[in-house]
Amino acid sequence: MKKRYVLLAGLAAGFVLGSRSGRQTYDKLKSEAEKVWNSPDVQAGVQQVTETVREQGPEVAEKIQESVREGVEKVRKS
Repeated sequence: MKKRYVLLAGLAAGFVLGSRSGRQTYDKLKSEAEKVWNSPDVQAGVQQVTETVREQGPEVAEKIQESVREGVEKVRKS
């Protein structure tokens, strides 16, 4: 489901950036994008992703730090 929303957001952004149809088309697209963004399904997904990042963020950061330390040690040994 998240992939679908990302795809839709990407298509909308591409259309806005590539559109030469004028302000009316932009305003209509912006209005539709706001409706999608404010829909309960999308907001539930945003909430779920936010919670996942909060929960797993520190663990991911720790793994990244560990990998960087290992990389630095390899460079020092070379």
